[in-house]
Amino acid sequence: MIFITVGTTKYAFPRLIDTVLILAEKYPRRSFVIQSGTYICSSIIPLNVLIQSYFSFEQTRDYINISTHIIAHCGFGTIIQALTVGSGLQVLPRKKILGEHANDHQLQLAKYLGNRKLVKVAKNLYDMEIFIASKPSNVKTSFKLDQRLINQLQMFTDSI
Repeated sequence: MIFITVGTTKYAFPRLIDTVLILAEKYPRRSFVIQSGTYICSSIIPLNVLIQSYFSFEQTRDYINISTHIIAHCGFGTIIQALTVGSGLQVLPRKKILGEHANDHQLQLAKYLGNRKLVKVAKNLYDMEIFIASKPSNVKTSFKLDQRLINQLQMFTDSI
């Protein structure tokens, strides 16, 4: 299962949701669970997609725990949850210029995490398709997230 989350901000993220819906049509044997936030999707939803505006914290945690792949905005909470369980994580950072957030802190965080090979950073549909097509064993992280790394990530996030 592929879990997609845009977080709980007031900003819609159609670039991520629309891209995933295109890929869901291309991969009908894969199941997609999408947390779409404030975005009202006008597309026809493929049969292999469950889409909902929001999930509870517990539901989100459960989807993160059972998914083989996670595609998400570059939000700190989602990243920590995914890295804690070792799920394969790809982020598509929100961009201020596209009205997806108030600033570009997600771009900075994505660069920081990508340079350290903690997440895969998507720049376009092609990057996301490569990630989705990957075997689960090729996207899972092979390290344990410890408190020291969490503290480093928190300090970096606080600085941007």
